[in-house]
Amino acid sequence: MGGAGSASSGRIKAACIGVGESSFTQTMESTPHASPSVETYVDQGVEKLRRIRFDSRQIEIAENIDQWHGADYRYFKVRGSDGNLYMLRHNEIRADWELTMYEHAIKGTPAIVDAAANQK
Repeated sequence: MGGAGSASSGRIKAACIGVGESSFTQTMESTPHASPSVETYVDQGVEKLRRIRFDSRQIEIAENIDQWHGADYRYFKVRGSDGNLYMLRHNEIRADWELTMYEHAIKGTPAIVDAAANQK
């Protein structure tokens, strides 16, 4: 785990598909291997996300909505200060982060990041 005040990086394994026309979406589509940097903190014994960085774009986390454990991963569902919804997957063994879902706030159309599509 990242621990209080930690920041770690990961890789986005595939481009966002079927999303709106925000500059962030266009950046994500043009650089599918951008490494998100995630800063966390601990609140009452629970690790939460403080901010996410994608290259030069920084998103402050307005709301930590949910988190849960998978087989070898931990998932975080958050709403950014930009109003968009983000789901990130953290590989606790490798300290690696991936964006697994992005939903544009205005249109509400989810853009699923398909990790399998880029592992060819």
